[in-house]
Amino acid sequence: VGMTLARIEVDESGAPAAPAARGFWSRVLPGSGSDEDRPIDAAWLLESIGSADVRQRSERLDQLAFGQRVARIVAAPTDRDRADMLYAVRMFPRFRMLLLTLERIGVANAAVYGAAVRQAARVSVPEGHRGFVALAQLQGGLALVARAAAVHSLDASKAEAVVSRLIAAPLGEDGRYAGAVARWVREDLANGIAPAADMETAIINAISGPSSGERGSSARVSWEGGQYRLDLGAAERQRLRRVREKQETLPIDVGLTIAAAARQLVSDGTPLAEAQGVVGRLTAMADGVPRRSRDDESDNLAPGAGMPAAQHEVLRKGIDELTKAIRSKDGKRVVRAAEPLVDLADEMLAYALLSIAYAAEVGDPDGAVLLADDVSRRHDFGFGVRDSDIRLRTAWSPPRQEVIPNVPWHVTGSLLGLDIALAPLALRRISVDGVLEAPRLTAPERESFALSVSLMNPFALLDRDRDAIVDAIARGTRRVETLTDQALESLADDISMEGWRRRAMRWTLVHERDRLVSMLSPGELLVLGGGRPNDFAAWGMAAAASYGCFCTRVMTPGRSAALMGRPQLGLVASVVSDLNLHVAMMLRRLALPAALARVVVSGAMQDFIDTVKPTDPGDWLTLARAARTATRERIEDYVAVATAAGPLMPVNTSQQR
Repeated sequence: VGMTLARIEVDESGAPAAPAARGFWSRVLPGSGSDEDRPIDAAWLLESIGSADVRQRSERLDQLAFGQRVARIVAAPTDRDRADMLYAVRMFPRFRMLLLTLERIGVANAAVYGAAVRQAARVSVPEGHRGFVALAQLQGGLALVARAAAVHSLDASKAEAVVSRLIAAPLGEDGRYAGAVARWVREDLANGIAPAADMETAIINAISGPSSGERGSSARVSWEGGQYRLDLGAAERQRLRRVREKQETLPIDVGLTIAAAARQLVSDGTPLAEAQGVVGRLTAMADGVPRRSRDDESDNLAPGAGMPAAQHEVLRKGIDELTKAIRSKDGKRVVRAAEPLVDLADEMLAYALLSIAYAAEVGDPDGAVLLADDVSRRHDFGFGVRDSDIRLRTAWSPPRQEVIPNVPWHVTGSLLGLDIALAPLALRRISVDGVLEAPRLTAPERESFALSVSLMNPFALLDRDRDAIVDAIARGTRRVETLTDQALESLADDISMEGWRRRAMRWTLVHERDRLVSMLSPGELLVLGGGRPNDFAAWGMAAAASYGCFCTRVMTPGRSAALMGRPQLGLVASVVSDLNLHVAMMLRRLALPAALARVVVSGAMQDFIDTVKPTDPGDWLTLARAARTATRERIEDYVAVATAAGPLMPVNTSQQR
C-alpha cells in the first residue's frame, strides 16, 4: 500500500496528476474496470494493482509512474496523440528500456513514443543473426543519441528529431535494414552533431560532450601549485579513444563506406566506369578488415545470435565478383554481386554501434572488462530463449551483468541503459592499503549506491545549484543551532519527522544541545533551510527502485518510512543523498567547480560502501551520518584523481596528458 501511494504523483490539492481518468488507465491495466470520467483514487489503485500477481503489480506501478512522468513533458492535444500515449504506456512492460530511453532523451512528442513502440515490435520479430543485426542497429543508434543528449551535444528538440528519423528508417519484410540505418548515421545523425574528419571522430566527440554544462569558457582551477582547466569533454574523448584502441574493432566508417558503395552499386543504371571507381575504394580498404576464425567468433557469440559473416572473405569475394561483372560489362551481374555487401555493411554497422555503446560505459580503459576481446560482441538480447514472449521482453528489459561458471562474462538485456548494468564500473577505489572487511550493506543496496554514481551527470552539476545547496544547509544548520523547545514541533513537522525521533530530539535539546545538528541528515537540513529537493535532482540518488525512472532525485524528508522494510529492493540508498550533498559542501569550501562532483563521488562512494556499518537494513540514519565523515584531506585525494585521469587538464601545453 505504501509503495503504491508513494509512487503516485499528486498536484497541490492532493489530487492525482494527469493522466488521472479511470477511462485511460482501464485501457492500460487489464481488468481494472472503467468509469470514463472519474479520477483514480486510492481505493481504485489498490484494487487495480492488488488484484494482479506479484510480478504484474510491480509492472503496473511502473506503468503508472511512467505515464504520469511523461504526461508532464508530452503535449497530447489531439485524439491521435492521446491514442499514441495510451499505446506507449500500455506496451511499457514489453518495451521498458525503449520508452525509458526516450524519456531520458526528453522526447516530448506522443507520436514519437507510439511510432517507436511500433518499430521496436517490428524489429523484434526476426530471429537468429538477422534479428541480432537489426536490433543492434536500432538500439545502438538510440544509445548514441541518448548519450549525446545526456552530455549536451544534442538539445532535446534536436535529439527528438534525430530519433524520429531513426525509428522511421525502413525495415524490409525480411527483417533487414538494407543500409537504412547507415544512411541515418551519414545524413541525420551527422547533421545533428558537430562535423569532424571522419564519422568515428564525430561520434566520439558527440558522446564526449563539451567542456562542461556551464555556459561560457571552461573554468580555470588552481590546484596544488598547478593551473588546470575543467574540460569534461576532453577527458572523456581521451578515455574513449583508449577504450576503442583496446577493443581492437573497426571504426564505424568502414561499415558506412561499404554501405554507401553497396547502395550505389545495387542501383539500376550505375555507369560501369563509376562502378569501377567504387570497387577501387572497396579494394583499398579490404586489407584493413581483419580475418577472424570461426573459433574466435564462437567464443564471443551470445546464445541464438547466429554466426556472423567472415567479413574479410565476404568483402574479398564481393570485390572479385564485381570486378568480373564490370569486365564483362554486365550491369545486372554488378547488382547481384553487390547484394551480399548490403548485408555485410549492416552487420559491420551493428557491431560498430554495439562496440561504441559499450565504450561509453565500460569505465577505466585499464579495467578488467577490457582485458578480454571486444565484449560487446557477447551481448545477449535473449535470442536463445525459447519462449517468444520472454525473448521479446528480454531484448528491451533493463540490462544486467551475467557472471556464470564456464560462461564468458557478458550483459543480457537491452543495449539501452548499459550504464545501469555496468554501474559498479563507475566506482573508483583509490587506495588498496590494508585488507577490507566484508561489506555490511546488502548487495541490492551496494548496487543502488553504485547506480547513483553512474547516473550522476557531471554536465547537469552547476555551480549555482551547488551554492544554493550549501547556503540552504547553512541556514538549516543555524535554525537547528538556535532551536527552542517551543519551535521543535514546527521544525519536526517541516521534515515529517517520526515520533521516536521527535522524542529523541527533545531529550537532546535539553541534555546534549551541541549534538542536535548531528541528529539530522544534510538532506533534512537542506529542507529546513528553505531548499526544495526537486530543484537539486542532479545531486540526488538513483530513483529506479523508488520511482521507476533511471534518473536521480533528492528524496523529500518523511517519505523514507514508506520505503523501509524492503531490503531486497535497495530502497534505502534512494533516501540517502547525503554523501553527494557533503561533496557539494566540500567543493564549495575548496573553491572547485561543481562538475568535479562526479569524479569525487566515484571514489568517495566506493570508500563509503566499503566501510559503512549500518546496524540493520533500514538504518538510514547511520548511513547519513557516515556520509559526512569524508575529511577535507580525503576529498583532496579524490580531486587529485581528476588531475591524473580526469577532467582537470593542465593549462600549460607542455604538461598536457
